Amino acid sequence: MSASQPSIHAGCVLVGPFGLLLRGASGSGKSALADCLVQQAGAKGHFAAHVSDDRTVLEGRTGGILVARPAKGLEGLLEVRGAGILSVAHEPEAVIRLIVDLLPAGKIDRLPEHQILEELVEGVLVARIEVAANLPQEAIRRIRWAFLRLFPNSSGYL
Repeated sequence: MSASQPSIHAGCVLVGPFGLLLRGASGSGKSALADCLVQQAGAKGHFAAHVSDDRTVLEGRTGGILVARPAKGLEGLLEVRGAGILSVAHEPEAVIRLIVDLLPAGKIDRLPEHQILEELVEGVLVARIEVAANLPQEAIRRIRWAFLRLFPNSSGYL
């Protein structure tokens, strides 16, 4: 990876073996959701870790794998609103299995025709869901149900 590889405005966490790419506007609660996901999975005895916060580099790899890593200089940092930029334990990269888009609650269909969408990112087709911004527990509930549909044989990570 070159130092000039572009990054996107997103965060990433690992929940068990699954990388989640968290996208949304500034102030939508990406960092708070990331922190809640790591804490909740860890409290249930599962591996979970921060990968990136705010700026994430994505790379499509052979075999249909999308990998996320923190932008250079932001490794191991997490913004905690009201507390500042803090150092956290982190993993260097994650294979993205689910994109989570944080949107204003009014923009999310109550009964969507397709609960799990797909998006082509860096040449890789990835599952995608939409969750309400700034409602981390509701977002975790939605992510838990997406996990049950996408990975039915996996443990109850959340």
